[in-house]
Amino acid sequence: DGVRIHRLRDCRYRYYWWPAFRLASELHSKESFDVLHAHTSFPAGLAGALLRVWKRVPLVITSHGSEIRRPLDNPLFSVLRSLLVKFSFRRADVVVGASRELVDLSIRFGADPDSTIFMANATDTEKFHPGVDGAPIRSRYAIDPESVVVLFLGHFEVVKGVSIFLRAARRLLDRYPDLKFLAVGSGGEEENILRLADELGLRDSFIFTGAVDNDEVPAHIAAADIAVFPSLAEATSIACLETMACGCPVVVSNVGGLPEIVEHGETGLIVDFPVNSSSGYDGSDMPEETVSALAVAIDKFVEDGAFRKEAGRRAAAKVQSEFTWGKYVTEIVRIYERAAGKP
Repeated sequence: DGVRIHRLRDCRYRYYWWPAFRLASELHSKESFDVLHAHTSFPAGLAGALLRVWKRVPLVITSHGSEIRRPLDNPLFSVLRSLLVKFSFRRADVVVGASRELVDLSIRFGADPDSTIFMANATDTEKFHPGVDGAPIRSRYAIDPESVVVLFLGHFEVVKGVSIFLRAARRLLDRYPDLKFLAVGSGGEEENILRLADELGLRDSFIFTGAVDNDEVPAHIAAADIAVFPSLAEATSIACLETMACGCPVVVSNVGGLPEIVEHGETGLIVDFPVNSSSGYDGSDMPEETVSALAVAIDKFVEDGAFRKEAGRRAAAKVQSEFTWGKYVTEIVRIYERAAGKP
Protein backbone atom coordinates (compact mmCIF):
# COMPACT_ATOMS: atom_id res chain seq x y z
CA ASP A 1 0.00 0.00 0.00
CA GLY A 2 2.73 2.46 -0.93
CA VAL A 3 5.06 1.52 1.94
CA ARG A 4 8.41 0.02 1.01
CA ILE A 5 9.74 -2.47 3.54
CA HIS A 6 13.39 -3.55 3.70
CA ARG A 7 13.98 -6.45 6.07
CA LEU A 8 17.18 -7.24 7.93
CA ARG A 9 17.29 -10.94 8.66
CA ASP A 10 19.32 -13.03 11.09
CA CYS A 11 20.68 -10.02 12.99
CA ARG A 12 21.63 -10.58 16.62
CA TYR A 13 20.27 -7.96 19.03
CA ARG A 14 23.56 -6.36 20.07
CA TYR A 15 24.91 -6.15 16.51
CA TYR A 16 21.72 -5.04 14.76
CA TRP A 17 22.68 -1.36 14.79
CA TRP A 18 25.50 -1.79 12.26
CA PRO A 19 23.58 -3.43 9.36
CA ALA A 20 20.66 -1.09 10.12
CA PHE A 21 22.97 1.93 9.86
CA ARG A 22 24.49 0.66 6.60
CA LEU A 23 21.07 0.01 5.04
CA ALA A 24 19.68 3.39 6.15
CA SER A 25 22.77 5.16 4.78
CA GLU A 26 22.41 3.37 1.44
CA LEU A 27 18.70 4.20 1.17
CA HIS A 28 19.30 7.82 2.19
CA SER A 29 21.92 8.24 -0.53
CA LYS A 30 19.39 7.11 -3.15
CA GLU A 31 16.41 9.13 -1.88
CA SER A 32 17.07 11.37 1.08
CA PHE A 33 14.88 11.10 4.15
CA ASP A 34 13.07 14.07 5.69
CA VAL A 35 12.92 12.33 9.07
CA LEU A 36 14.28 9.11 10.51
CA HIS A 37 12.13 7.38 13.16
CA ALA A 38 13.85 4.74 15.31
CA HIS A 39 11.80 2.53 17.61
CA THR A 40 13.97 1.94 20.70
CA SER A 41 17.09 3.94 21.54
CA PHE A 42 19.23 0.83 21.10
CA PRO A 43 20.01 -0.78 18.78
CA ALA A 44 17.79 0.99 16.21
CA GLY A 45 18.30 4.38 17.84
CA LEU A 46 22.08 4.05 17.63
CA ALA A 47 21.85 3.49 13.88
CA GLY A 48 19.64 6.58 13.66
CA ALA A 49 21.94 8.66 15.85
CA LEU A 50 24.94 7.83 13.67
CA LEU A 51 23.04 8.88 10.56
CA ARG A 52 21.91 12.02 12.41
CA VAL A 53 25.57 12.91 13.08
CA TRP A 54 26.86 11.94 9.63
CA LYS A 55 24.09 13.17 7.33
CA ARG A 56 22.17 15.47 9.70
CA VAL A 57 18.89 13.65 9.12
CA PRO A 58 16.32 14.75 11.75
CA LEU A 59 15.81 11.92 14.23
CA VAL A 60 12.80 10.80 16.27
CA ILE A 61 13.25 8.00 18.81
CA THR A 62 10.35 6.20 20.44
CA SER A 63 11.39 4.64 23.74
CA HIS A 64 9.56 1.40 24.47
CA GLY A 65 11.65 0.63 27.54
CA SER A 66 13.00 -2.82 26.74
CA GLU A 67 16.21 -1.38 25.32
CA ILE A 68 16.93 0.30 28.66
CA ARG A 69 15.55 -2.29 31.07
CA ARG A 70 16.41 -5.57 29.35
CA PRO A 71 18.71 -7.55 31.68
CA LEU A 72 21.99 -8.67 30.16
CA ASP A 73 24.30 -11.49 31.20
CA ASN A 74 27.46 -9.57 30.34
CA PRO A 75 28.09 -6.70 32.83
CA LEU A 76 30.57 -5.05 30.48
CA PHE A 77 28.05 -4.95 27.65
CA SER A 78 25.42 -3.60 30.06
CA VAL A 79 27.65 -0.62 30.78
CA LEU A 80 28.44 -0.18 27.08
CA ARG A 81 24.76 -0.35 26.17
CA SER A 82 23.93 2.36 28.71
CA LEU A 83 26.55 4.64 27.13
CA LEU A 84 25.21 3.95 23.63
CA VAL A 85 21.62 4.59 24.76
CA LYS A 86 22.71 7.97 26.15
CA PHE A 87 24.57 8.74 22.92
CA SER A 88 21.41 8.00 20.91
CA PHE A 89 19.01 9.99 23.11
CA ARG A 90 21.25 13.05 23.14
CA ARG A 91 21.23 13.22 19.36
CA ALA A 92 17.49 12.83 18.88
CA ASP A 93 15.45 15.86 17.84
CA VAL A 94 12.36 14.43 19.55
CA VAL A 95 12.05 11.51 21.98
CA VAL A 96 8.66 9.87 22.48
CA GLY A 97 8.00 7.87 25.64
CA ALA A 98 5.28 5.23 25.31
CA SER A 99 4.45 5.85 28.99
CA ARG A 100 5.14 8.68 31.41
CA GLU A 101 7.52 6.39 33.25
CA LEU A 102 9.49 5.99 30.01
CA VAL A 103 9.57 9.76 29.53
CA ASP A 104 11.28 10.07 32.92
CA LEU A 105 13.56 7.13 32.22
CA SER A 106 14.58 8.54 28.82
CA ILE A 107 15.45 11.90 30.37
CA ARG A 108 17.55 10.14 33.00
CA PHE A 109 19.42 8.47 30.15
CA GLY A 110 20.22 11.71 28.35
CA ALA A 111 17.12 12.79 26.42
CA ASP A 112 16.44 16.54 26.32
CA PRO A 113 13.53 17.26 28.72
CA ASP A 114 12.23 19.98 26.39
CA SER A 115 12.11 17.59 23.45
CA THR A 116 10.81 14.48 25.22
CA ILE A 117 7.06 13.88 25.15
CA PHE A 118 4.58 11.24 26.24
CA MET A 119 2.41 9.56 23.64
CA ALA A 120 0.52 6.37 24.41
CA ASN A 121 0.34 3.52 21.96
CA ALA A 122 -2.85 2.97 19.99
CA THR A 123 -4.82 0.23 18.28
CA ASP A 124 -6.92 -0.43 15.19
CA THR A 125 -10.51 -0.01 16.32
CA GLU A 126 -11.80 -1.18 12.94
CA LYS A 127 -10.23 -4.56 13.63
CA PHE A 128 -10.70 -4.66 17.42
CA HIS A 129 -14.24 -3.78 18.47
CA PRO A 130 -17.12 -5.20 20.55
CA GLY A 131 -18.85 -6.68 17.50
CA VAL A 132 -16.25 -9.42 16.92
CA ASP A 133 -17.73 -12.93 17.22
CA GLY A 134 -15.89 -15.19 19.66
CA ALA A 135 -18.24 -18.18 19.32
CA PRO A 136 -16.10 -20.00 16.68
CA ILE A 137 -13.07 -19.86 18.99
CA ARG A 138 -15.08 -21.24 21.91
CA SER A 139 -16.30 -24.01 19.63
CA ARG A 140 -12.76 -24.74 18.40
CA TYR A 141 -11.53 -25.29 21.95
CA ALA A 142 -14.72 -26.98 23.18
CA ILE A 143 -15.50 -24.22 25.68
CA ASP A 144 -19.08 -24.20 26.94
CA PRO A 145 -20.92 -21.05 25.78
CA GLU A 146 -21.92 -20.37 29.39
CA SER A 147 -18.42 -20.71 30.88
CA VAL A 148 -16.58 -17.66 32.15
CA VAL A 149 -13.25 -17.43 30.30
CA VAL A 150 -10.18 -15.59 31.62
CA LEU A 151 -7.65 -14.56 28.98
CA PHE A 152 -3.90 -14.01 29.00
CA LEU A 153 -2.66 -12.46 25.75
CA GLY A 154 1.03 -11.79 25.23
CA HIS A 155 4.55 -13.14 25.02
CA PHE A 156 5.51 -15.92 27.37
CA GLU A 157 8.38 -14.01 28.94
CA VAL A 158 9.24 -13.43 32.59
CA VAL A 159 8.44 -9.73 32.33
CA LYS A 160 4.81 -10.48 31.37
CA GLY A 161 4.10 -12.17 34.72
CA VAL A 162 2.63 -15.36 33.24
CA SER A 163 3.70 -17.47 36.22
CA ILE A 164 1.95 -15.04 38.59
CA PHE A 165 -1.21 -15.41 36.48
CA LEU A 166 -1.02 -19.21 36.81
CA ARG A 167 -0.59 -19.02 40.58
CA ALA A 168 -3.64 -16.73 40.82
CA ALA A 169 -5.60 -19.13 38.60
CA ARG A 170 -4.90 -21.98 41.04
CA ARG A 171 -6.60 -19.97 43.80
CA LEU A 172 -9.60 -19.14 41.61
CA LEU A 173 -10.15 -22.76 40.63
CA ASP A 174 -10.50 -23.72 44.27
CA ARG A 175 -13.65 -21.59 44.28
CA TYR A 176 -14.77 -21.89 40.63
CA PRO A 177 -13.86 -25.41 39.36
CA ASP A 178 -15.58 -24.78 36.01
CA LEU A 179 -13.64 -21.59 35.22
CA LYS A 180 -11.69 -21.69 31.94
CA PHE A 181 -8.41 -19.96 31.11
CA LEU A 182 -7.24 -19.11 27.61
CA ALA A 183 -3.51 -18.40 27.26
CA VAL A 184 -2.71 -16.96 23.83
CA GLY A 185 0.94 -16.51 22.92
CA SER A 186 4.37 -18.09 22.95
CA GLY A 187 7.91 -17.15 23.90
CA GLY A 188 11.09 -18.10 25.66
CA GLU A 189 9.35 -19.07 28.90
CA GLU A 190 6.75 -21.31 27.27
CA GLU A 191 8.34 -24.59 28.38
CA ASN A 192 8.65 -23.36 31.96
CA ILE A 193 5.06 -22.11 31.97
CA LEU A 194 3.71 -25.45 30.72
CA ARG A 195 5.75 -27.24 33.38
CA LEU A 196 4.35 -24.92 36.08
CA ALA A 197 0.80 -25.54 34.81
CA ASP A 198 1.38 -29.27 35.28
CA GLU A 199 2.82 -28.76 38.76
CA LEU A 200 -0.20 -26.66 39.78
CA GLY A 201 -2.69 -29.11 38.26
CA LEU A 202 -4.06 -26.56 35.79
CA ARG A 203 -3.99 -28.44 32.50
CA ASP A 204 -7.70 -29.39 32.55
CA SER A 205 -8.71 -25.75 32.99
CA PHE A 206 -6.12 -24.08 30.76
CA ILE A 207 -6.04 -23.87 26.98
CA PHE A 208 -2.59 -22.97 25.67
CA THR A 209 -3.05 -21.93 22.06
CA GLY A 210 0.55 -21.09 21.21
CA ALA A 211 1.14 -18.22 18.81
CA VAL A 212 -1.93 -17.39 16.71
CA ASP A 213 -2.19 -15.49 13.46
CA ASN A 214 -2.74 -11.78 14.00
CA ASP A 215 -6.01 -11.89 12.11
CA GLU A 216 -7.35 -14.38 14.66
CA VAL A 217 -6.44 -12.35 17.73
CA PRO A 218 -9.71 -10.33 17.81
CA ALA A 219 -11.81 -13.52 17.84
CA HIS A 220 -9.71 -15.00 20.65
CA ILE A 221 -10.28 -11.85 22.67
CA ALA A 222 -14.00 -11.97 21.92
CA ALA A 223 -14.10 -15.55 23.22
CA ALA A 224 -13.04 -14.30 26.67
CA ASP A 225 -14.95 -12.52 29.42
CA ILE A 226 -11.97 -11.08 31.32
CA ALA A 227 -8.35 -10.36 30.37
CA VAL A 228 -5.40 -10.24 32.76
CA PHE A 229 -2.10 -8.36 32.31
CA PRO A 230 0.11 -9.06 35.35
CA SER A 231 3.19 -7.41 33.85
CA LEU A 232 6.37 -6.62 35.78
CA ALA A 233 7.33 -3.92 33.26
CA GLU A 234 5.15 -2.39 30.55
CA ALA A 235 4.62 0.67 28.40
CA THR A 236 1.07 1.36 27.21
CA SER A 237 0.34 -2.26 26.36
CA ILE A 238 -1.06 -2.63 22.86
CA ALA A 239 -2.45 -6.07 23.76
CA CYS A 240 -4.31 -4.48 26.67
CA LEU A 241 -5.72 -1.78 24.38
CA GLU A 242 -6.83 -4.46 21.92
CA THR A 243 -8.73 -6.39 24.56
CA MET A 244 -10.34 -3.22 25.90
CA ALA A 245 -11.34 -2.21 22.36
CA CYS A 246 -13.20 -5.51 22.03
CA GLY A 247 -15.21 -4.73 25.15
CA CYS A 248 -13.30 -7.07 27.44
CA PRO A 249 -12.66 -5.71 30.96
CA VAL A 250 -9.09 -6.05 32.21
CA VAL A 251 -7.21 -6.76 35.42
CA VAL A 252 -3.74 -5.21 35.31
CA SER A 253 -0.72 -4.57 37.52
CA ASN A 254 0.04 -1.00 38.53
CA VAL A 255 3.20 -1.03 36.42
CA GLY A 256 4.50 1.36 33.75
CA GLY A 257 1.81 2.65 31.43
CA LEU A 258 -0.97 0.23 32.41
CA PRO A 259 -2.54 2.59 35.01
CA GLU A 260 -2.50 5.30 32.33
CA ILE A 261 -4.94 3.41 30.11
CA VAL A 262 -7.06 1.60 32.72
CA GLU A 263 -9.43 3.40 35.09
CA HIS A 264 -9.72 1.40 38.29
CA GLY A 265 -13.30 0.32 38.92
CA GLU A 266 -14.47 1.80 35.59
CA THR A 267 -12.77 0.03 32.66
CA GLY A 268 -10.90 -2.55 34.71
CA LEU A 269 -9.18 -3.25 38.00
CA ILE A 270 -5.62 -2.35 38.98
CA VAL A 271 -3.65 -4.54 41.40
CA ASP A 272 -0.71 -3.20 43.37
CA PHE A 273 2.50 -5.04 42.44
CA PRO A 274 5.61 -4.38 44.58
CA VAL A 275 7.76 -3.98 41.48
CA ASN A 276 10.22 -1.34 40.33
CA SER A 277 9.45 -1.72 36.65
CA SER A 278 12.69 -0.03 35.56
CA SER A 279 14.67 -2.80 37.27
CA GLY A 280 15.43 -6.36 36.31
CA TYR A 281 12.99 -7.76 38.92
CA ASP A 282 11.74 -11.07 37.54
CA GLY A 283 8.74 -11.74 39.78
CA SER A 284 9.80 -15.27 40.72
CA ASP A 285 9.44 -14.43 44.40
CA MET A 286 6.29 -12.34 44.11
CA PRO A 287 4.68 -12.27 47.59
CA GLU A 288 1.76 -14.61 48.11
CA GLU A 289 -0.43 -11.70 49.19
CA THR A 290 0.11 -10.07 45.77
CA VAL A 291 -0.86 -13.28 43.99
CA SER A 292 -3.95 -13.46 46.22
CA ALA A 293 -4.79 -9.81 45.44
CA LEU A 294 -4.64 -10.60 41.72
CA ALA A 295 -6.97 -13.56 42.23
CA VAL A 296 -9.40 -11.41 44.27
CA ALA A 297 -9.52 -8.77 41.51
CA ILE A 298 -10.26 -11.39 38.85
CA ASP A 299 -12.87 -12.91 41.18
CA LYS A 300 -14.78 -9.60 41.27
CA PHE A 301 -15.37 -9.84 37.53
CA VAL A 302 -16.12 -13.59 37.65
CA GLU A 303 -18.73 -13.14 40.36
CA ASP A 304 -20.43 -9.99 39.08
CA GLY A 305 -21.52 -10.36 35.46
CA ALA A 306 -23.23 -6.96 35.36
CA PHE A 307 -20.07 -5.21 36.62
CA ARG A 308 -18.02 -7.17 34.10
CA LYS A 309 -20.18 -6.17 31.14
CA GLU A 310 -20.40 -2.51 32.14
CA ALA A 311 -16.62 -2.30 32.62
CA GLY A 312 -16.16 -3.89 29.18
CA ARG A 313 -18.51 -1.38 27.60
CA ARG A 314 -16.64 1.52 29.19
CA ALA A 315 -13.29 0.03 28.17
CA ALA A 316 -14.32 -0.12 24.52
CA ALA A 317 -15.63 3.46 24.65
CA LYS A 318 -12.39 4.71 26.23
CA VAL A 319 -10.21 3.16 23.54
CA GLN A 320 -12.50 4.45 20.80
CA SER A 321 -12.25 7.93 22.28
CA GLU A 322 -8.56 8.13 23.18
CA PHE A 323 -6.39 5.39 21.66
CA THR A 324 -7.24 5.02 17.97
CA TRP A 325 -4.76 4.86 15.12
CA GLY A 326 -6.32 7.99 13.65
CA LYS A 327 -5.44 10.04 16.72
CA TYR A 328 -1.99 8.48 16.87
CA VAL A 329 -1.18 9.24 13.23
CA THR A 330 -2.30 12.85 13.56
CA GLU A 331 0.03 13.33 16.52
CA ILE A 332 2.98 11.50 14.99
CA VAL A 333 2.78 13.70 11.88
CA ARG A 334 3.04 16.77 14.14
CA ILE A 335 6.11 15.22 15.76
CA TYR A 336 7.74 14.59 12.36
CA GLU A 337 7.09 18.20 11.35
CA ARG A 338 8.58 19.40 14.63
CA ALA A 339 11.69 17.25 14.17
CA ALA A 340 12.13 18.45 10.59
CA GLY A 341 11.78 22.07 11.70
CA LYS A 342 8.54 22.66 9.83
CA PRO A 343 5.67 24.77 11.21
